Amino acid sequence: MSEARRNHILVAILSETTRCAQAARAGCSRATLQRYLRDQDFRRELMEARERLRDQTLDELARRRAAELAGSPACA
Repeated sequence: MSEARRNHILVAILSETTRCAQAARAGCSRATLQRYLRDQDFRRELMEARERLRDQTLDELARRRAAELAGSPACA
C-alpha cells in the first residue's frame, strides 16, 4: 500500500465518525477500510496520529485560554 493511500485513509478515519463516512471520504469500500484497520502497523500509526491530534488540540485550547485570561480585566 502506498504511503499517500495510507495517509488518505488515515485522515478519513480521523475526520469522520462512521465507517461509511470514512470509506466515502477515503474513496474506498468499507471492506478495504477494514483491511487497513486489521493491519497492525496501520493501527499503530492510527493510534499515534490520534495521540498527536489530541495533544495539538489540548495545546491549542491552553493557548486560547491563556490568551483569554491575558485579555481579561479581572486577571490583570
